[in-house]
Amino acid sequence: MASLIAADTPVLGPEQVLARLLPKTAAGPDGCIIWTAATNQGYGAIHVGRANRRAYRVAYELMVGPVPAGLQLDHLCHTRDTSCTGGPECLHRRCVNPHHLQPVTGGENARRSPNTPVGRNIRRASCVNGHAFNEVNTYIRPDTGGRVCRRCRTDRMIAAYAAARAVRPPSGPSCDHRSRAGNLCSRRPGHLGKHQSRPGGGS
Repeated sequence: MASLIAADTPVLGPEQVLARLLPKTAAGPDGCIIWTAATNQGYGAIHVGRANRRAYRVAYELMVGPVPAGLQLDHLCHTRDTSCTGGPECLHRRCVNPHHLQPVTGGENARRSPNTPVGRNIRRASCVNGHAFNEVNTYIRPDTGGRVCRRCRTDRMIAAYAAARAVRPPSGPSCDHRSRAGNLCSRRPGHLGKHQSRPGGGS
């Protein structure tokens, strides 16, 4: 497999890296393999050559293979544990069991977590105004996959339209030209027509 480190650093083979990684782990709950050495933001940290890398990613690359480009590893053990509040103290961040790791997009990883804004939104039964998130009333944002209440979305659009109308200039005559019958010009401000003077002052 490809080297785990830069070309200008002493080369460590996969067996050597694995031999350094395994002694720093211990059995955890629910099949987790817990990193017991240094951590960074709660994630296990291991030096490979001159690089400081996350232990769970190194373990995955050694025992499964490269992480596909554009994807990140989701801890399935964290997703399954609904009681975990996340953060640096989360035990699952230190899990290096490759069977607990799955390559996913960043958006999917965020949706799976109950501790992210989009993850919390997905798990709610209703919006902040109490409207149910059911099939009819739920709009899925194509950019984030997050849910939007259709009723609240419609209310916001109606309010924005009403506000826009409130600041429009009043409609009515745009000038003081009068027809031969004495009626004011009925065109609104900004019209492109030009009045042509006629004998008698008509428009």
